[in-house]
Amino acid sequence: MSHSFASRTFISILLLAGGIWTVWGSFNAHNLPFSLSVVDARTAVVHPNPGIPLPPGIQAGDRVDLKALDLSARTAVAIYDMQGNLPASQTFPLVIHRGDIQATVPVTTVRVSLSQRAFIADWIFFGNILLVSVLGLLVLWRGRNKAAGYLAVWMLVAAWGFGFNYGPAADSTFGLWMQSIAIGCYSIGRVVFYLMIETLLGASLTKRARFFARYSFALILAVGVGTILGGHWIYAMSGWAGLMQPAFGILFTAPYFVPALMLVFGYSHAMQAQKPYLRWMLFNTAMLLVSIFVSNTAVMSLVTTLAVQSVFIAIGFCGWTYTVLRHRVVDLSVVLDRTLVYGATTALVVGIVAAMNSVALRVTLGEHTSLLLQIVVPLALGIVLGRVRMYMDRIVERVFFRSKYLSEKALRLFARQAGYMENASKLLDAAVREIQLRMNAPAVAIYSAEKQGYKRLRQTGADKYPEELDIDDAALVALRTESAAVDLPDVGSALGNDGCAFPMIVLGNLRGAVVCQNRPSTHYAMDEKTLLTQVASDVGAALRILRARDNETIVAELAEGKVPTRVLRQRARNMHLARVGT
Repeated sequence: MSHSFASRTFISILLLAGGIWTVWGSFNAHNLPFSLSVVDARTAVVHPNPGIPLPPGIQAGDRVDLKALDLSARTAVAIYDMQGNLPASQTFPLVIHRGDIQATVPVTTVRVSLSQRAFIADWIFFGNILLVSVLGLLVLWRGRNKAAGYLAVWMLVAAWGFGFNYGPAADSTFGLWMQSIAIGCYSIGRVVFYLMIETLLGASLTKRARFFARYSFALILAVGVGTILGGHWIYAMSGWAGLMQPAFGILFTAPYFVPALMLVFGYSHAMQAQKPYLRWMLFNTAMLLVSIFVSNTAVMSLVTTLAVQSVFIAIGFCGWTYTVLRHRVVDLSVVLDRTLVYGATTALVVGIVAAMNSVALRVTLGEHTSLLLQIVVPLALGIVLGRVRMYMDRIVERVFFRSKYLSEKALRLFARQAGYMENASKLLDAAVREIQLRMNAPAVAIYSAEKQGYKRLRQTGADKYPEELDIDDAALVALRTESAAVDLPDVGSALGNDGCAFPMIVLGNLRGAVVCQNRPSTHYAMDEKTLLTQVASDVGAALRILRARDNETIVAELAEGKVPTRVLRQRARNMHLARVGT
């Protein structure tokens, strides 16, 4: 067993264990039967939780003397303020002020799910944990770059942060230590999230911007962690609650503002191909910020906070899942393409056929029906529903993958029209332009087989490919061997290690190659490779025909002797220069 496999297995177990622990704790949560809003260093105001009755002796608007509470009550209030769970049926004495009246009222913890709002929030939170687990396992096992690793670690520490925060209940200082560990996990999550955003933006961040962002983030994180941990421990030990006021909660949210601002800055400097997924990342980060702000700033009742927090976390994690799978915000070797969706629709149709066949056999056909009829009915259903499957495939193609469908349709149309173009130079210009536009490739180059090697005829985009390639370059040898697309990282070519090469096969021979740089943080899917291989071959065949026609014309004119040799030589030179784009 390799160390990598063992490490991933261990992390997977930790992720799933953290998720299970969190869900169990969330559905069995107990807490104070009301909400407390800290208004100054020694006073909190009582607010009712929707669906949970106030205990005897306490009314909405009563003021709790935080300073006068004993140690057990102070730690309970501190744990409550951090959204932790308290032991079931545990009673704490609270000192209440109502006008000029002061009283000590025993308050017993109740199940939070007594509130319908909290019960719904629990199920939303369960979906969130499920998303975190699935997405974390996906990027852990199928991610192939540093950003994927950071995302997996972020999901892991988030799951365990939730586990210590909402997991099994504990009171006294032990419970406060549990909440402190949760804050530690959340702090690590902020660091990992920052590193992921910095990695994804890459060259979009200038050196000065990166330096400023790092030190700003470190300073803000230190202040935020010190405030939230120090504030609750100081209160539990001394009774001073000045740092537990809602206004200070934003300090622990603030570290996420740094990567959010980095995304805004990076978006303005990013390539066009990066902007769609950067927009989604901005949206997801905004949802995350709202959730964390609501959690860290007690502006609503406990159950309302849990509900709002769960909803915005759900929106954010759904957005992250979509962004990872659809826009490949991290580099995944698994492909979410039409094959998976077609498989799902096929399974749906097969299920419908099986269900209708069962109904037909049980309802319309009797026990003594002939064997021929029992065969004909399912066969007829299969034929009819086969047409349904074809229509469903068309719907999938044109609705769920409409943008991709239109791009591939345009590229196939260009490939068909390439054979009818009359100018080789315009053909090459159109080829690199169409491939870059339709495939959203950052850079495209076309190479042609010449006597001494392969010469670059056209290039578009920022990346500079070499003007000439050795005839036995590793990528070209692989193209001649496989007659199929070759991933550059797998071969070690002079073309670099970021992209894919597609063969121009003409009459069974490699006559050139089309090279496409990978889109940011993603590789070309198998169906895209198949299409580009076909386009490359069609362009290669059209180019070969145009060259042969031009050569034939020059040979015919030379044989007739009507045109001076000097003129024909100059025409041949001009044709060559036009082909190589100089």
